[in-house]
Amino acid sequence: MIELNLMNRVKIICELLQKAVAVPDLDDATRLDVATRSARLCLEGIPGTKWKKTSQAKILLPRKAAYFSAVAAESMTSMNQGISNPVLENVWLLACQLYSKRPN
Repeated sequence: MIELNLMNRVKIICELLQKAVAVPDLDDATRLDVATRSARLCLEGIPGTKWKKTSQAKILLPRKAAYFSAVAAESMTSMNQGISNPVLENVWLLACQLYSKRPN
């Protein structure tokens, strides 16, 4: 069972990541970097508190990672201006696969 303070911590971290990606003045390259790092954090898991031992070491958020992957793919699409790129196709494929898995 997830503890209440761990759930609040995950909620705050997700809100901060969401705000970081949604900053309107970011150029495409910076938004790509922020989105990929956010997706990676969600896939690797958000660690619990260090003050006491928790029942679960990390909270994985594959659906949030899917959202950040889609933002990264959209930024890559804007940067490439219609040029076909296998990396871009793989990022879109990753977002689709993460969205199709079970919800958080």
